[in-house]
Amino acid sequence: IELLRKSKTEPMTLLREYTMAKKKATTTEDSLLFGNTKVKLNELTPWETMNKNDFYDIGALWLFLEYNLVDQPNNRVYMEEARKMKIRPVMNLDKENIIDYFTGKIDTCESIKPSLLSMIKSEKDKKRRPPGEEKPPEKRPKLEQQSEEKQGPEANDRHQEGRNGSAGRDGNPGRERMNEEEEERKTEIPKDRLLRHLLETENRLTKALESKRRNIKKPYKSFKSALQFFSVPKEAEGNNPRPTGYVPTILERALKVKAMGEAEGKPIIVVLPYTQQGGTLSMTNVKDFLVNGRYRDPVKEDVAAEARVGKLTFKHSICDREVVFEVFDNVSSFKKEDEWKRVIAVVVQGNPYQFRDWPDNQPAILFSRVRGFYFRYHDMKEADVVKQWNVKKIIINRDKRHFDSNLSTEFWEDLSNFVQRKAHF
Repeated sequence: IELLRKSKTEPMTLLREYTMAKKKATTTEDSLLFGNTKVKLNELTPWETMNKNDFYDIGALWLFLEYNLVDQPNNRVYMEEARKMKIRPVMNLDKENIIDYFTGKIDTCESIKPSLLSMIKSEKDKKRRPPGEEKPPEKRPKLEQQSEEKQGPEANDRHQEGRNGSAGRDGNPGRERMNEEEEERKTEIPKDRLLRHLLETENRLTKALESKRRNIKKPYKSFKSALQFFSVPKEAEGNNPRPTGYVPTILERALKVKAMGEAEGKPIIVVLPYTQQGGTLSMTNVKDFLVNGRYRDPVKEDVAAEARVGKLTFKHSICDREVVFEVFDNVSSFKKEDEWKRVIAVVVQGNPYQFRDWPDNQPAILFSRVRGFYFRYHDMKEADVVKQWNVKKIIINRDKRHFDSNLSTEFWEDLSNFVQRKAHF
């Protein structure tokens, strides 16, 4: 004797009771067994997905709980099993509410809509009705039928003619008004369609607000900086008041770090130590190249005496203002953090060992805060490690000096674009 029976209890309620009691429902090929109650896996539940008018079936909710209410949930295994059993997976935005509801943390949820589900089912049943099957005609009252039989067939014809609306054409105002009222009733929106439209609109707006609320409540998201940016400034900087959370540009940050008695700070450019290798910038030729637009080869020209200079200073226009720059070839003397804040550019050699004394000695981080420049002759091979770095590459012609001014301009344009970025560090 088959003991299986259909229960009047809704399948989703059964699944919740079993989940809260930590009991397991048994499965067959296409059904779930809750004790003596058999439920098809594809039976719809009132739990609406993030897509309007779309509901999870009981199999989708059961499989999700099976693989997520464990010590170490494995989403990959869950997705593979869902694909294998041809069961739709649960959407990410629904997972939190499903777990809370079926474990008993919450007793209801906005996504549970039994009235909307029953309305959609009734609409589907109407569409599935065979074309020849029409609604049976309404029964007329017996008194009306008896009066028509007494009056004879002519009265029946006149009555039918009036019912079809032809009497409205004989000029009778009363009948015309009746016909107009019938037309108005035909154009009215049915109440079930109007109710369905209102429910869909409410559902769409509610889910949009719920999605935004979840995104805002993420633990790793902070809106503190946005609130500071739009807050009322406590102090005004000259004639240009700025909010408390204002983030300066890289150039503004370097100019702000100034020594005693100075009007503003001096941005720093770090070059390579003196070397007999041509095609790069060092203390011997950096000023001629950046200020005068002329490259001096340390091999062909006697510039060894200039290499002993510990620091160079020069003026140049950048970002539509005249700025005093300092050039160093050794950063071991940088003891204060303020000196590192003034560094805006560095000439790289193609060896990570060059940055051993830098606070940020990882090239990926360093070149997001300081602009790197790599110089070489056109007939020299590029260092392999430079191909992985985010640096500006400037290729110098060994013999044609009339190209130098264009390369100098290219250097300043690139540096100007870089220092206008926000200093988020």
